[in-house]
Amino acid sequence: LFAWHRAASPSRDLPLAALKGGPFDTIVINSVAQYFPGVEYLMDVLASAVERLAPGGAIFVGDVRNRALLEMKLCEIELQKASPDAPAGELQARLRKRLYEESELVLDPNLFLSLQQRLPEVEDVQVELKLGRQPSQMTRFRYDVVIRKRGGTPRLPMVANTRQAPVPCTLEALKTLVQSGPTSLRVTGISNARVAAPLAALRVLHARSPADRLGEIAVGTSGIDPEDVRALDANY
Repeated sequence: LFAWHRAASPSRDLPLAALKGGPFDTIVINSVAQYFPGVEYLMDVLASAVERLAPGGAIFVGDVRNRALLEMKLCEIELQKASPDAPAGELQARLRKRLYEESELVLDPNLFLSLQQRLPEVEDVQVELKLGRQPSQMTRFRYDVVIRKRGGTPRLPMVANTRQAPVPCTLEALKTLVQSGPTSLRVTGISNARVAAPLAALRVLHARSPADRLGEIAVGTSGIDPEDVRALDANY
């Protein structure tokens, strides 16, 4: 096991160049990727880590900031400080400014899902939502990634079938789908209750004319808590 955690200070030298020993069964890069200077540096780190993995070994990349959710996260923060009498254009401008000035590395999950195209030794990539019911910046806007190297014990295919979530998507409808589904199943299109409110608020803000008063942007919660989905069937 090799762990690179938040206390580590990323160097601009060749990533992991000074790392001795190996090959490793597991390499942990936890809560530090946001401090990397760019995507190419991250790719160099992952390529170096894959080289130092034993066949079938895994890289865990933890607490990754989600680029796909960054705008709604910043919108939520700005709305908490904004006056209902303020012009909507003022908040829209502040939001654009915060996006432009973002200093930390934020990464779309699709970047990791496309790793096999850049690193042929990668066998499988899993992007996972954070565990926990307590709403926080971590559980709502960050994710973990498990990257597995080829070799080792042969593994069964992760997905045998893909289905769209029922409409309306309820826990009971999902439970029926899971119970009648194949051994391995991916269900897409489940609305995530953790981020439903900031997503709705962002859409309302974009729909406002810049000259309109901001007004009260009150949105109810909807969707399904990912922890409720995890509890549907112990076999999944």
